[in-house]
Amino acid sequence: MWLDSTTSPALTNALDGIIGGVDSTDINLSNSFGFAANVGLDWELSDNWAVNANVWWLDLQTEAKIFINDTEVTRTKVNVNPLVFSLGLAWRF
Repeated sequence: MWLDSTTSPALTNALDGIIGGVDSTDINLSNSFGFAANVGLDWELSDNWAVNANVWWLDLQTEAKIFINDTEVTRTKVNVNPLVFSLGLAWRF
């Protein structure tokens, strides 16, 4: 299964300016799985209030299929390794 993504008109226009005859571009990313790590802390401010913070790191690798005018022109590996931060406020009742 592939995840459908879209390209911007700017990419289509840029490629059309370079190689000509480009009416459409598209990219599809395959489903993937990988490792994830999470570190978090909770701070109790009072009997009812708390603050929490988390950091997630993900290590994903997927394959991208690149299309020009509905014809696949190449495949490439794509590494996705984001750091995700969150900060929350909790109220207990």
